[in-house]
Amino acid sequence: MDLVLVVGTLDPVAIHIDASAGPRDAAGFAAALNAKLHTIAVDPTLLGLSASHAAIHLDDLVSASKTTVNIGTAAAPNVVDALQLTTTMYNEVSIESPYSKQRSAARWACRCSPSTPR
Repeated sequence: MDLVLVVGTLDPVAIHIDASAGPRDAAGFAAALNAKLHTIAVDPTLLGLSASHAAIHLDDLVSASKTTVNIGTAAAPNVVDALQLTTTMYNEVSIESPYSKQRSAARWACRCSPSTPR
């Protein structure tokens, strides 16, 4: 599965999860996505931090987890597993960043969409 992740004002990141050999449920997919996010480094200066700041990876800014949602109605519930992305970016930049642009970016939700095949 290929998807594109956009966090705040950072550039979109293409992510590939090998579904043929990988996760078959929301919890497994969340774990695989978190592992991929850990391999992608983020330039701290893009977050308003100094270049000498400790290494930051996308999993420091976003985490994936399994959740459940009701896609039915109250009268006829249909509860299914779903993937939830939560931004934790504000934890990284709120203390050090004097720039309102970076603080605003840190509060934005992330967007994740399937990438289109080429």
